[in-house]
Amino acid sequence: MLCLLCVKPRDDFVFPDLPVGFLELDRGDALKDSIHFLENGIVYVLFYLYILALYYEALNSRKSETHFFRRLNSMKIMLVLAGFVLMIAYCVIGTNDMAQAEEVLGTGTDSLLGGDLTDPEDNGEPEADKGYNATFSANDEPGFAGGEFAFNVFDNRLGPSNDKWCCGRGGGIPKEGLHVTAEFEEQYALTHFTVSSANDVPPRDPTVWEVQGSNDGEDFTTIFAHDGKSFWEQRLQVVLFEAGEDYDVQKTGYRFFRHVTFDTASNPAGAYFQIGEIEFFGDDSFPVDPRAKLATTWGSIKKGR
Repeated sequence: MLCLLCVKPRDDFVFPDLPVGFLELDRGDALKDSIHFLENGIVYVLFYLYILALYYEALNSRKSETHFFRRLNSMKIMLVLAGFVLMIAYCVIGTNDMAQAEEVLGTGTDSLLGGDLTDPEDNGEPEADKGYNATFSANDEPGFAGGEFAFNVFDNRLGPSNDKWCCGRGGGIPKEGLHVTAEFEEQYALTHFTVSSANDVPPRDPTVWEVQGSNDGEDFTTIFAHDGKSFWEQRLQVVLFEAGEDYDVQKTGYRFFRHVTFDTASNPAGAYFQIGEIEFFGDDSFPVDPRAKLATTWGSIKKGR
């Protein structure tokens, strides 16, 4: 290759500008390293080797520059097509990785992690709503037990009846979603959480839902969002989501965490919604985002006035 670069071209030969970025299509930040390496490594190397081969051929033959550029354009088309194939492969790989990003811990109560922020000692009494380190609220069926009320998602149990939250408001899920909230006395950065399926009727599983955080209980920020099919494969299945793997590592702490469901496969017909259990885990020694700290300080000043 170095020998080729050292060959002196004919005086009347003009070497073309190389299309350095013709494969650099906008595919977003989620491009997998393997595909990126293949496109920007192997493909480019093969391309430049081909150009050098054509250049060498032009130096040692009487073929016209028209022939050279015709061959060059054919190579461009082939490489662009190869790029599209690689993009399709990336989409397939990326979708599979996203579907498997969360971790299945198992099924049943024994698969719950336990000791979450709402009940670190695992000594809560759901029937009496005592022993919890959080205050709960919901926009539908607030309370433990009852007729499969909302707070049952924090009772540390997986099972039928009052060990789950079921079954949604009449008329379907409202615009603001169906949400249940845990309020704490101090701020925590959400490090991981679990969400568990209920005991029956998979079409009631949330398909579009979010976990959100807030410091005033009114303005909520989305921490994690799921939009697609239910990710549970079994009933009473516990699935773990972790910061840095399934959502961004949190630099802001929140006093309120809530789970919001916006849609299910059954919505809005009949009993269309249910969740088995939710566990929130966090760290109170999180790195503070300077912008969040500034906003909190300014809010305190305004409140003091």
